[in-house]
Amino acid sequence: MIKAVSLAVLAGGILLLIFGINAYNSSSSDISRFFTGLSHR
Repeated sequence: MIKAVSLAVLAGGILLLIFGINAYNSSSSDISRFFTGLSHR
């Protein structure tokens, strides 16, 4: 049971990481525009 829960958490973390990388790489992302706007100042 504990192993199943830990595997589910691990899989969820990997999915969130992939989603975050895709959002960061997307030029249409408001979040990436916000951070790139901050870094150019």
